[in-house]
Amino acid sequence: LGEAVRQRRGFGLASTDLPLLLLLASAGLAVWPAHDRDASWPALAAIAAGVGVYFVISRACGDARLWRVLAGGSVIAGAAVSAYFVSQYSHLGYGEKLPYLDQAAAWLGSASPRLGSWAPDRNSVATGLEGVLFLAVGLAAAARSRAWRAAWGAAAVVLLAGLALSASRGAWLGVAVASGVWVVMRRPWVTVRPAATALIAAAPLVFGLAWVAAVIWWPEMTGSGAVAPALDRPDRVTLYRHSAFLAADYPFTGIGL
Repeated sequence: LGEAVRQRRGFGLASTDLPLLLLLASAGLAVWPAHDRDASWPALAAIAAGVGVYFVISRACGDARLWRVLAGGSVIAGAAVSAYFVSQYSHLGYGEKLPYLDQAAAWLGSASPRLGSWAPDRNSVATGLEGVLFLAVGLAAAARSRAWRAAWGAAAVVLLAGLALSASRGAWLGVAVASGVWVVMRRPWVTVRPAATALIAAAPLVFGLAWVAAVIWWPEMTGSGAVAPALDRPDRVTLYRHSAFLAADYPFTGIGL
């Protein structure tokens, strides 16, 4: 990311900027065909905020101190959310998802008082924590003093606990794959064969998307339970199929945010 930003050309844009700018532009256009435009504005604001965060962080990569401040602030905020989520899980009435995790949550919750009624969505918590976890690990690895290394390491443990308790298998898979890519990228042969490395890293994603597409468009070939038993969420497959029908009905404008 730092290299791409430093090598930006024409209008001061880097190659990594363009996909996000296209996403923001398409999201803005998607407000027009939306069935309920008032409900679309919060989604557009969230996308715009994410793009803004990207530009702030990407442009700060040349200043090591500012980079650490931004990363540290993100880790502290994420650890605070994760600590709240873990300590309040049993008080907020979440439905049972994985029994053994719910038992652990009940044990942790018995030792902590109820602090509030805010019950964030578990998948949203996982989405917010999965990226911050890598920042915490990176800060711990780069810390020069034992105190900072211990502090960032403790934050990483808290983030990992919240991620585990979220029971978001998509987030777990994302962290596992990203960890594997992170480890591979540190190997010396990556610089010798970058194209082969990129293909290896992308192969599971391409295969997964192809399989899901086959389940959506050709259920008679794959069978209705081809994916659902593995994920234990047949409703997701139904949602994907209905979304595919909507995309076929509105191929150019979509149905809005």
